[in-house]
Amino acid sequence: MQGVQPNIQATASTVIIKPRKSLAISDITSIWQFRDLLRTLAARDIQIRYKQTFLGAFWALLQPLATTGVATVVFGKILGLASGSLSNYFLAVFPAMIIWTLFSTIITTTSNALVANAEMLRKIYFPRLIIPLSAAGAPLLDFMIAAIVLIAVMAITGVTLPLAALFIPLLILITLIAAVGVGIMLAALTVVYRDFRLIVPFMLQLTFFLTPVLYDLPISDRWQPLISINPMYGIITNFKNIMAGQSLSTTPLLYAIIIACICLTVGLSVFSRVERKFADIV
Repeated sequence: MQGVQPNIQATASTVIIKPRKSLAISDITSIWQFRDLLRTLAARDIQIRYKQTFLGAFWALLQPLATTGVATVVFGKILGLASGSLSNYFLAVFPAMIIWTLFSTIITTTSNALVANAEMLRKIYFPRLIIPLSAAGAPLLDFMIAAIVLIAVMAITGVTLPLAALFIPLLILITLIAAVGVGIMLAALTVVYRDFRLIVPFMLQLTFFLTPVLYDLPISDRWQPLISINPMYGIITNFKNIMAGQSLSTTPLLYAIIIACICLTVGLSVFSRVERKFADIV
């Protein structure tokens, strides 16, 4: 008896990968689909950061602690900028320093991420935005370690925060948005123009002195829109206000939110336009 053979038609789907001029919704959803790769790359960067180091996670504290300590002696004591005791000056500068370190380190690591992972870009396909995003993981971990130490110091010294401290997560979020936006834009530009590997540290150094980290920067209403182009001005100004028990400066905060959103939008736009050239010129 001859069996009946079913009529089976094989179907095949073809995925065509081609460059786009702008970022699409599918690009954002694909990042979620590749979230395991994002976590893996972030964990790899953290391991590389602390592998075979003597001090380990203490390096996350060394830079802000050392800079704050020197600033306390030079600006607080020698130049007499400390309005109260040196310990109060230290507690005012240290939180500003760790959030500035978060901002500057994310920009530095993300701007070099594509060049550092050139082989991955040439060999396999995945959403290219994952590489600079994963590079922000190690600086964020460093910030969390420094923040825990800060909370412990405040608890020991008996410092209490005002109700405005509820806005601290918002300030951190704005910092991340601004840093990632600037970082992914510079990451794309660094692939095309390697000069940015030298320009970025220089730009961050200049911006540091235009940001009220080590000292207060009183700005008149006339010049505030100009200085507020730096999103960290509004963030650190409000951070220091909270630590001093003062109310929020709403105008610099609004400027910081707007500039951070602009940074992210421009960064995504530049990244998507340059992305098509990555594999050819990296």
